[in-house]
Amino acid sequence: MNNFNLLLKTIVLSLIFSILIVSLTSCNSNSDQSISQKSSDKGNSFFLMGNDYDPDITIDNIIDESELRLGGYVIIIPTSFNINNKTAIKLKKQFNEQQILAVHILNLNPKTKLKNTDIITFENASVICFVGGNRNQFVQFANDTHLIKHLSKASENGAVITGIGRGATILGEFYFTFEYSDKKSIMLKKGLGLIKQISIDSDKLLLSNANMVYKELKLNKLNYIALSSNSVLLLEKNEIKLLSNAGTEFVSAKLNHKSLNINNKNINY
Repeated sequence: MNNFNLLLKTIVLSLIFSILIVSLTSCNSNSDQSISQKSSDKGNSFFLMGNDYDPDITIDNIIDESELRLGGYVIIIPTSFNINNKTAIKLKKQFNEQQILAVHILNLNPKTKLKNTDIITFENASVICFVGGNRNQFVQFANDTHLIKHLSKASENGAVITGIGRGATILGEFYFTFEYSDKKSIMLKKGLGLIKQISIDSDKLLLSNANMVYKELKLNKLNYIALSSNSVLLLEKNEIKLLSNAGTEFVSAKLNHKSLNINNKNINY
């Protein structure tokens, strides 16, 4: 009898998970194309944006890149673990205004493990957006819960990964943070590692701490993307494309840390 009850529970849970995915992907689907049938020629795609990004440029490009109008759904993750994150709420509204209705703010709890429904939702998403917050706590959470593995799987499945402000800085292999002892110094901490050989932060950090930044980049053989507040970048197949008119710096490890302005041109790294 116990074995029968266990089997029944397993079947019911499987049905619930299946219904969840079907409901998420069908909310704004205009065809029978499934997520697994998305264009196979697209590489891993990442949008990096400053906090003052232009939504008219950004949202349209994300929709086109992810083929959202053919189906799928968007997940927005506040890395601050704040259930009332204003940036997340604004971003959801901006997608809705473009008639993308399957947009879900996923408020993770740093004190609990990921649920099976969370894992399925991540790995089958068309777009995953990170909005800035507590980077150290979120990256630690992502390691502890194996979220990084599921995000990598989502990217492999064709999800477009997006980061806004401090949410963009954790997508690279490392991000910069300050430590204070006898004097202020700068150090690298491991990020989510979704974008290889890259560290991402603000143009202000590069301007005010250039020598310390260059030293860390050289030691770790990293490139650096310095975002302005208006930056909107698309990284795809090792190419950086500037989508806004904001000047953005790229510090190249290959060119002995020469700083290149990405304005009006694409850069391969």
